[in-house]
Amino acid sequence: MRISLTYTYIHAEKLSEYAGAQLNVNIQITFPASTIISGEELVAEFLANVSSVPAFFNVSLRGRVVISAPSRELQELQDKLKSGKSDPQLLQMLTSNVFFETMLLLRELGIPPSIPVPQPPQPRPEDSAKYHV
Repeated sequence: MRISLTYTYIHAEKLSEYAGAQLNVNIQITFPASTIISGEELVAEFLANVSSVPAFFNVSLRGRVVISAPSRELQELQDKLKSGKSDPQLLQMLTSNVFFETMLLLRELGIPPSIPVPQPPQPRPEDSAKYHV
């Protein structure tokens, strides 16, 4: 099975210059928005909206996932997707890719990452009682 992902629409905007102390990030992915089997490929479209509360940024992504596999496997996958049971690995791959793309877009807008950056450990002061002369 071969999977490729293509974005067909990308929109990112910074809604305010100042963010609140605590931002909550909401990710909503509609997958699949539609599916089509063509030969040995299944094309599934998706929509993704990522926003913050309070309103500081908004990102909208649209795209398609193309899955190449034998037609029997594709038909099984399409039946699963139509019944609302998506493949967990496929959904995880899509969610990870959408999150990564969103972080890149937010970086371009000058918005710092929502994941805290680890700080190097602070050196401990030497114990002065250790070195008595």
